[in-house]
Amino acid sequence: MIIWLASYPRSGVTFVRTALHCLFGLPSGTVYSIADEPETVPPIIRELPRDMTVQEMAVTPGPCFLKTHEMPGHDNSPAMYLVRDGRDVLVSYAHYILDTEHSIAPGGDRALFLQVLEQLITSREHFGGWCNHVLAWMRRIPAASIVSFEDLIFNPGEVLEDALAGVGVGGRLAKHRNALPSFDELHKAAPWFFRKGKVGSWREEMPPRLQQLFWQHHREAMEAIGYVASGSERSIETVKDTNSATAAHQQVSGTDIAYFFSPNYERYTRSLLVHLETLGLPLSGIRVLEVGSGPGVHTGFYVYRQCEIVSVDSRTTCLNILKERFPEVQTVACDLNAPAALSNLGTFDVIHCYGILYNVEKPAELISYIGAACTGVAIVETCVSLGPGEDGVRERSEDHTQPSTGRGSRLTRERVFELLGRAFPYVYQTKTQPANPEFPTNWNDLRAPALVRAVFVASKQPLDLPTLSPALLDSQEQLPAHVRDLHVAAGACRTWLSIAATAWEEAARKEKDLQRVLATTQEHEQRALRLEHVAAERLAAMEDRDRLISRLHAEIESRNQAIRDLKNRAEALEATAADRLTAMTDRDREIQIREERIAALETVAAERLAAMQDRDRVILDMSRRADSLEAAATERLAAVHERDQLIGRLLAEKESVKTIEPQ
Repeated sequence: MIIWLASYPRSGVTFVRTALHCLFGLPSGTVYSIADEPETVPPIIRELPRDMTVQEMAVTPGPCFLKTHEMPGHDNSPAMYLVRDGRDVLVSYAHYILDTEHSIAPGGDRALFLQVLEQLITSREHFGGWCNHVLAWMRRIPAASIVSFEDLIFNPGEVLEDALAGVGVGGRLAKHRNALPSFDELHKAAPWFFRKGKVGSWREEMPPRLQQLFWQHHREAMEAIGYVASGSERSIETVKDTNSATAAHQQVSGTDIAYFFSPNYERYTRSLLVHLETLGLPLSGIRVLEVGSGPGVHTGFYVYRQCEIVSVDSRTTCLNILKERFPEVQTVACDLNAPAALSNLGTFDVIHCYGILYNVEKPAELISYIGAACTGVAIVETCVSLGPGEDGVRERSEDHTQPSTGRGSRLTRERVFELLGRAFPYVYQTKTQPANPEFPTNWNDLRAPALVRAVFVASKQPLDLPTLSPALLDSQEQLPAHVRDLHVAAGACRTWLSIAATAWEEAARKEKDLQRVLATTQEHEQRALRLEHVAAERLAAMEDRDRLISRLHAEIESRNQAIRDLKNRAEALEATAADRLTAMTDRDREIQIREERIAALETVAAERLAAMQDRDRVILDMSRRADSLEAAATERLAAVHERDQLIGRLLAEKESVKTIEPQ
């Protein structure tokens, strides 16, 4: 038989598989061929045979737990569906995507982280989107057994035991179970996979803009699992919805008002009140002051015992709910850091102080007031420190289970005992502890949870009861598990539980009728499945086309912008070209003028050239004439020279004749 372990990614289903193995010895598998858990996980997960097919699992007599993140199909297999605050889920998923797809560690790229987170909020690409995924599984027929992540990490054993009963397995804790590793241990082994496991961590990483965007897209699923959009808080008003099919599941857990009404907190409250009833104290028909009442989760204990009750709390929201549930109870709003304001209430036979002493900054003043106002017994349950004690412990003021001032304190057992001893003559510690892991029994060997609690009784008269010790004990007994009978007045607000139960019974009958109808309409269902498959394919094609159109629109817009840029550039170039054309026209005119001047100069030059050529011809003629005259002169000079030579010879001859004649 297949039992689906379903969740949207990063909701904690791997932790569920770990707990199934360690606490119940149950194996589990996954529909994914490539494991999405880290290598360090398989040693603490008992795997189904990897070669086992889904068809083989379906016909196996025993349970085969199968992990899936897919949307629900049309099978009738039982399912456990893990829900977690969608804001925490998507913040964790965004970090996972950055680490696995971009190799970016948390805090490495804030801008990319916010981009991925916004895509997860608005997109349906990842498993249909968180809102659609949650609603589909919560509305599935047959109904899934819903497991709250916030409950799971606080008390995995009881939460899974209830869930297993819801799917017909009837799980019991294995007698020789392995130790379930804490989330811190898992984080150390694989920090990229087991990131925080912390409730409300979205407050540190999701900016207001994305918070508003988240509520726009995921309001329906958030309200279905018990959250409202008033800031980050859950509201008890969602628990009161008796017209919704999900009303009976609105005992959701968390860190705000609705947590007081979660199955986990109710188990915790029951363990305290069962323990209180076994102490043997006179608690009927008396006047009781309930200090730090909250929305009245303990008030019904005293209402049933016909006590006159005054309930005090610092939060009017809680008191309004208490008054609606128990109209006969007097409520008083008061900051318990200043308890003197309660002095006009008179004295009380019993003062019930559970879960408040560590939520005030000045516990000594509150204990002093309790001592002054109490004439009988004060019962004090509180967180204690294992060290020297702490003052000024920071808490979350928006959390209705924490101090409204945002600051508390942690006293040691010894210090609580001492302060009670100053206000009362007789102080006791209970010999037994409530059946809850936060109440240890061996104070010398503490392997403590995050919170360690103890119960004290202070009295104005000595109490000779076998359940009380006048000294602090190093060893106490755990209240026997079989002590279960407890009488508590439910209060008016509890009527919605019976209404819801009736609604679920009616739903079960209608489901049987529906199954009979479905058996006669199998053909229509198959046709509907085929049509749905075709519609899914067409829807996927349309979504692909829409994405393509979106990309094309983006490309067209980008191209249009490029065209606009080119047009602007062309206009600028045209303006520049016009300026240059004007300049070139002016220059052309200047060139034309210059060309005309050059042409005139060329004409003058041509005329001068012709004149020069004429003169050159004249000069040439004159040169020729000169050459001719020179040649004539040369000839004449040669003739003169010859004549001179002749004359010289004649003169010489004459001189010679003259010389000869005298002889």
